[in-house]
Amino acid sequence: MMTEQAISRRMYQRTVPIFLVSILAGIFLVEYFIAYEPLTGLTGELSVWGSIITAGTVLFGNVAVILIKGRQLSGERTSKETFDIVVFLGAVALFVILGLSNPDTISSETFLLLYTPTMSMMSTTLWTNAHLYYVWATIQRLVRVRSLELFVLALATVLLIFYNTPVTVTVVPQFNPIGEWIVTVLNKAVQRATAACLAVGGIVIMVRALAGKEPGLIEMEMA
Repeated sequence: MMTEQAISRRMYQRTVPIFLVSILAGIFLVEYFIAYEPLTGLTGELSVWGSIITAGTVLFGNVAVILIKGRQLSGERTSKETFDIVVFLGAVALFVILGLSNPDTISSETFLLLYTPTMSMMSTTLWTNAHLYYVWATIQRLVRVRSLELFVLALATVLLIFYNTPVTVTVVPQFNPIGEWIVTVLNKAVQRATAACLAVGGIVIMVRALAGKEPGLIEMEMA
């Protein structure tokens, strides 16, 4: 049996948020299919408030991460952890000072001069590592192909690798239209099917949650 405190916790942590999200999602769905001016204005206003709430949530998350990293400095840690924390907090302090010291804030030349190359270098590094892992994982799967599904996935991956490699496209121009067809036709179709499945699944889960048929983490914690 759930106590009164547990029921109250379930109400404000689960029932009320799910109810509000379901109502808002229903409004946006109706506005998408029905051209009604007052409803369009309402969804526009809700989008603005969504941006405001999102900005507040991001700010809260950033402050929480800074506080957590600051507290970690006073605890036991390895030299690598100390280095990571100091670099993180130092970068945060640097960009905050740069942003607040100029009337143009994050649009100032000094801020952009440091921010843009840093983010570009980090993004390029992460993207390159992801591609290297992607290629390595594909090679491993090619060795262990035992089904038609794996063969098709491995073949598509190899063709995309050739399509994104300038040398192979120059030597064998036929890889270019094949790669473009995979990206523009197959990839788009899979993306849209995935989005549709996620949308339908999300609606089903919200309806089940409103009906009390969908257990969640709060119920598991109270069990």
